Order: sequence, then structure tokens, then C-alpha cells
Amino acid sequence: MSDGAGLLKIHRAVAAEMAGRWLDESEHVHHEDENPMNWSQDNLVIMTPGQHNAHHAHERSPAVHRKCGACGKDVRVPMSHAKYKTSYCNVVCMTKAYEHAPWPSDAALALMLVNSPASHVAKEIGVSEASLRKRCRKRRIKKKPRGYWQRHGYPN
Repeated sequence: MSDGAGLLKIHRAVAAEMAGRWLDESEHVHHEDENPMNWSQDNLVIMTPGQHNAHHAHERSPAVHRKCGACGKDVRVPMSHAKYKTSYCNVVCMTKAYEHAPWPSDAALALMLVNSPASHVAKEIGVSEASLRKRCRKRRIKKKPRGYWQRHGYPN
């Protein structure tokens, strides 16, 4: 309940009283209104370190909000993933969506890969580049070697 200097952390004492037990050292107490001086019971939430970290993750990295491509739930998407057409709330939704992805026929896919880079084809279809790469490998669809489009001046 105290820090290294032996000082009592009031918010932890209030949270322990709410829980009816002593708090474990690994448990965090989160202030809902972000005001560390507000110790009211309705403002404090006991969390694991992972939950607390995830709760504050949005403060560290910019993001956009979208609907899940499978179930329609609101999804927070980091800017690094905003380039993809579709976002999913979890792996189950992503798997369901990829099982039913509107893949073109193998011949049409091969033709698309002959005429444009795999990254552009993946965006056009609405799947990740890794998913496209795996499908091509599995179905033995040939694509241009790495760096081909860059050497031949394909516009990005």
C-alpha cells in the first residue's frame, strides 16, 4: 500500500477497501477521470498491468476508428494499419472474413500480378500482402521477383 519511501498511496487504500481485500503489488488502480487527486470510489478501477497499459495505449499512438469488417463492432486502428481497407476487432473475425474473401480466380489473380505489384493487388482485393503471398505460394501462382516493379519504374 505504500511506495518505496513508506508513503501511503491513498487511492490504493480506497481501492482495497472497495474490494474488501489487500491489493496485490501487481494490481494497478486507474483513475477514470485521469485526476490522481480524485479518490472517490466511483472514480477508481482495479486493473492488471496489461489492462491498464491497453487502456492508456491510445494516448501514446495516434489511431483511427473503423467498423470491424466481419461483425461491425467499433475498432481502434493504429495509424500504421490505417492503410488497409478493412480492419477487424479480433483474430476470429479476421479468419471468418478471410475464409470468405472475394478472391478472384487463379487465372485472374495471375494476370493481375503480371500487370501490377503484389502490394497494389492485395489492396485492390482487400487482403494483406502476407495473405496474398501465402495464397500464391499455396496455389503455385507466379509473381514478379522482389524489386521488379521498382527497377522498371512502376508508379507508386
